[in-house]
Amino acid sequence: MEYACGDYDGKDWDFYYFARRRISRITELLGQEAADQAINEVYLEFGEKEEKMVWDIYANGTAEQKKALRNALWGTGMGRG
Repeated sequence: MEYACGDYDGKDWDFYYFARRRISRITELLGQEAADQAINEVYLEFGEKEEKMVWDIYANGTAEQKKALRNALWGTGMGRG
């Protein structure tokens, strides 16, 4: 659940930039509409596998809700540390 904690290290950033470049390339090949549809499908599929409350706050929560979630997850040891 690191995505919800906002805790990233150097490898995470390398992966993030790799993924962004790859998504950009796929978008060039498929077009924006098809790429957006694929991203939305993956987002929904991933969200179904996560804890509903955590995913709802991550995907749709306010900044205040996200901060409270991060604090709660760190307090339970679910974040990195």
